[in-house]
Amino acid sequence: MRFDLVISVTAHEQIDCLYNMYENIMRFTEGKRVLVIFNINDELALKLNTVRVYENLIFNSKRSNKTKFSSDIFLAHLQNYDAVKGHNFDLFCTLASNCLFVRKPDWDIIYKETPSLNVTTSIFKVPDTSKYLWDELLKNQHLVDVFTEEGVPPALSLHEGAFFKKEVFNYIYYFCILNRITKETFTNDVIPAEETILPSLEKYATGVVSKRYCGLIPEINEMDVLKIIQTGTCPSLIGNHYNIVKVPRDMNNVLRKIINQL
Repeated sequence: MRFDLVISVTAHEQIDCLYNMYENIMRFTEGKRVLVIFNINDELALKLNTVRVYENLIFNSKRSNKTKFSSDIFLAHLQNYDAVKGHNFDLFCTLASNCLFVRKPDWDIIYKETPSLNVTTSIFKVPDTSKYLWDELLKNQHLVDVFTEEGVPPALSLHEGAFFKKEVFNYIYYFCILNRITKETFTNDVIPAEETILPSLEKYATGVVSKRYCGLIPEINEMDVLKIIQTGTCPSLIGNHYNIVKVPRDMNNVLRKIINQL
């Protein structure tokens, strides 16, 4: 079966929020053929015998007990792509399990603005070696060697709300395989690889870091959510427009309740 979109999620163990997210995705992507894949941890895996089954919902058989400031989320998206790469689809979207759509995407804009494969080499040089993320990245000699030899330009960005054409994520996936960028690569790292390695490889594969459609507000409140629902932005987002927000993984959370009523 052909899909317009595959959504890759690094799932939390709150199974009620997981299904709430799936239902939210289906509601806001109505009219599109969507496949959702969750990369789950050991705790959630124990609950799978009680979950509802949908033909367009996959639980990745490879477990990922993710932790913050590690490679786990980045590698989980690679594992999810590995599980679905045999399917025919156009776009691959990366989300975290606390993401919810609040506005229907403008698919014409997303298709137009999502970059195509256009490998663009550059000199690997981080902008500020004294800053966290860059200084930690430079401690990983294998990555420094690969990025220097291949001419990968360093970049930073969120992974939530990123859309990749299949040809682009396919290139990133095989780049990691060919250059042995695996779990062992990040053994001693304390950097979120999804915010460093993924955007760097996207920029290498396409020449740009594409827009992320998830607005990041650390202390998001009810007024923020309502404003984004109405206009696509709020004062905290400085005029940028988004379709997705991050809310607590709690079905009783007031922000989640507001979004569920849309």
